[in-house]
Amino acid sequence: TGLSAWETEFLHLAPSANLVVYQGEKDVRSSIRSLEFYNEDGGVLFQILLSSSEIVIEDLDALRCIKWEAIIIDECQRRPRILGNIDDVNILAAEIRLLLVSGQIKEDRADYMKLLSLLKSGHDELHFSSASISDLKSQLEQYIALKCNSDSSRFIEYWVPAQLSSLQLEQYCSLLLSNSLLLCSGPKPASVDALGELIISTRK
Repeated sequence: TGLSAWETEFLHLAPSANLVVYQGEKDVRSSIRSLEFYNEDGGVLFQILLSSSEIVIEDLDALRCIKWEAIIIDECQRRPRILGNIDDVNILAAEIRLLLVSGQIKEDRADYMKLLSLLKSGHDELHFSSASISDLKSQLEQYIALKCNSDSSRFIEYWVPAQLSSLQLEQYCSLLLSNSLLLCSGPKPASVDALGELIISTRK
């Protein structure tokens, strides 16, 4: 389900990107292992490779030959598994590493050391072995790009400009003009419901 969610988002945000969802198929694996990343027309076979951690570990020898622009690890609900595979993931060369985690990180030295070894590319766990847990925690804080408040269930709302079509603009103006008396009148208890309906109509 995680791969499907990522595929849907990528197709929505970057529909022109060459995206391959790889779940261990023999023909795709053959292309990866032979480093033939081009289709019959000479175009790049993929720019984005979506795969599970199990498949990545299985094909590590082929994937390590590639210098990845970014490796995004979405293991929010399966932290113990990804922590066990961090040494393997560290073999892959990447410009950027992004780890998506939900919930609190367990107050455990080993977990902090493994997470830092992933984020601090080129450092192994021995590099952090003499650090206290508070020091490890403060080091990890430097790598947190976005931290959501777990006490809040509200989403952050962003307003962005949207281009209205001629038809939408015509409908919008017509709606406001036909309710000009309501909009110009002073606030009255009787007009509250009508204004509420107008707001809903203009949003639509």
